[in-house]
Amino acid sequence: MQNYKLTKSSKTEKEVKSYHCTEMLFPSCDGFLTVTNKRIIFHGLANTANLLDVVITGTRNFFRSSTERKCRAILGDDIQNRVSIEIDINTVSGVSSYYGIKTNLIMLVFGILALILPLPVYRQFRAFQSMWRGFGMEYNFGIEALAIFFVIIFITIGLALIGYCRRPIFHLQIFSSQATGAPITIGEGIGNLGGAKVMCALVGRPSKDTNLMMTELGALVSDIKEMGDHAIDLWV
Repeated sequence: MQNYKLTKSSKTEKEVKSYHCTEMLFPSCDGFLTVTNKRIIFHGLANTANLLDVVITGTRNFFRSSTERKCRAILGDDIQNRVSIEIDINTVSGVSSYYGIKTNLIMLVFGILALILPLPVYRQFRAFQSMWRGFGMEYNFGIEALAIFFVIIFITIGLALIGYCRRPIFHLQIFSSQATGAPITIGEGIGNLGGAKVMCALVGRPSKDTNLMMTELGALVSDIKEMGDHAIDLWV
């Protein structure tokens, strides 16, 4: 998949390698890092619109003028659902990367509490049930069933929180001699990106090509800078 084709390429530009490096399920978006013989390009693409997008778009279209609606019909709303960052490959001065596992301590603690607390609470509830029967009150099966249902729900939530408290993360920075900092920074730890859902592709979780990208990228850039177009056949 030639992801750099999402931008206009020069006549002498050729794709060398493309990586599907980030993904996110909600909001649904994907990130691609493409290396050509001229540039390194990151593209974030938001996938099909969700229900909220449909409602907002429908409301906008209702209030738009006929001229604006015609323009949108030609351009399409998907033109807003992408992000592109690129740098000249000859200016790349360094690559920094990290790949590992992160434990969300808050999820872990709440997961353990959700597993532990329901059982003593349920035992206390049974003690109250026995006490009520001692005072001549009738046994209420509906309340008992409701209590068991809540115990099962809390245990299920606890197991889910513990199961998902650990997740793979990565952080990639590509530095340029013609820019301050790292023009291309993707992965964990970028900070607040605002409300644009496509920007989540910059902080998405690792995808199928992430580890391969981080293994190859430094050598790939080095070969292209040193050998030029002769490096293409080595990596295609």
